Amino acid sequence: MQGFSIVLRSFEGVGRIAASLLMAALVAITFVDVVGRQFGYPIAFAFEFTKVCVGAMFYVGLPLVTLRREHICVDLVPIRAGAASGIIVAVFVDLLSAALIAVAATQLWAQAQTLEMFNTVMMFTRWPIAPMVRVMAVLAGLTALICLIQGVARALPKRNDNTPESPV
Repeated sequence: MQGFSIVLRSFEGVGRIAASLLMAALVAITFVDVVGRQFGYPIAFAFEFTKVCVGAMFYVGLPLVTLRREHICVDLVPIRAGAASGIIVAVFVDLLSAALIAVAATQLWAQAQTLEMFNTVMMFTRWPIAPMVRVMAVLAGLTALICLIQGVARALPKRNDNTPESPV
């Protein structure tokens, strides 16, 4: 179990570094573009680069937020979290989230295939769009997997640490 914890911490660290680098790049390109506009020299690809950075930050952050359960939640029906009904609702929400995000991941993958088939590129940078959409699909798939694991973990009974383990 400790090895899994190390993997999670490493994944979280890599995600934080990636999000930080994307944010720094976004700030830098926006600053240079704004200053350049004041002197009549805007950066032509600034809008494309901004779209890529914002999209990448969203999809890099999605599995991290899901892993830490830091989503914004609205309780429309008050249910005690520790009660059996609360656990059932939480498991249902986790599994439904996993299914919906998995559908989004498959749609993103299909979109990437279409973009690749037509060799779609960005206007100024001429970067192909399909690889970026594939990364988004993989990160959405990872998020769906995290939701699934969290739902299954909530459904399983919690092990009491005071009971002796059975020799297996």
